[in-house]
Amino acid sequence: MNLRANQNWGDLGKQFESISNKGKSNTKKEVDDRFYVPGKDSDGNVAAVIRFLPSPDSPAVMVESKHFIKGASGKAYAEECPKSHGKACPACSWIGKSWGDGDKDAYKKWGAKDKYVSNILVINDVNNPSNNGKVFLFRFGKGIYNMIEAKVNPTTALDEPSIVFDYFEGENFKLVGSPAAFNSGTKNVDYLDFKRSEFKGKSKLGDDSEIERVDGELISMAEWLPENKLKTFDELKARLEEVTSGATVNSTPVTVTSTAQKGIDQSVADAAAIDKLLDSSTNDDGDEPGDDDILARLSQIRSEM
Repeated sequence: MNLRANQNWGDLGKQFESISNKGKSNTKKEVDDRFYVPGKDSDGNVAAVIRFLPSPDSPAVMVESKHFIKGASGKAYAEECPKSHGKACPACSWIGKSWGDGDKDAYKKWGAKDKYVSNILVINDVNNPSNNGKVFLFRFGKGIYNMIEAKVNPTTALDEPSIVFDYFEGENFKLVGSPAAFNSGTKNVDYLDFKRSEFKGKSKLGDDSEIERVDGELISMAEWLPENKLKTFDELKARLEEVTSGATVNSTPVTVTSTAQKGIDQSVADAAAIDKLLDSSTNDDGDEPGDDDILARLSQIRSEM
């Protein structure tokens, strides 16, 4: 059999390293039935066993890295960040200028954040068995991504690398989501916490016929390749200037003093604290908590880091 899962894994650790600082958007997405939606029990808990799979036409995990900037006109800039692919980003430049002009929350509000996408096989969805045996795309945050990276690219010699996507020596993943909530000061915000999820050790996916079936049902991820999703700098610049009511945008990085850099570093740290909440969490209706809710809890999250 010619199975992708056993080919060209040598640079996988580098692939993970290269996408470890990307971003996500807070925009509400249309329902896409390619994506897995775990079943929930009557208390809102998620319990499933899944298997991360290779991709037919891209690295096994692809990143979504988007800025979301809402202008005074009501228009929104929700675009992929080219900086994460080594290209100039007008939004990053504009955010840096905004910070330099006195908006010390600029990086927290508008910096690109992470979501990741992979093919998966649902082995056992306890609360929705109709998902069992099906191949889906799965969108997840930094918390689950870090679990994958720790397996593929362990940081100590005590841990043996595990290519979790491999059909023969990969690992099943126990996906456990528990309802949690915090009070933003104006309302309670419900979300799912996936920190109890874990890999279950190396195993073969199934017999050869099952592996061939799954391999034949993998979903294309070519749309997440940079050459297919990135707009040109001029296109992004024009859209950003439209949203920000004609504010000048250029490709020159903003130069800051060492004192200012400390403030930027704190803004980045704050953004990381927000990610700690968002990257493994969604509201009960599938949306991420709003900016006001997140910022209201920021000081509490930072104190736990």
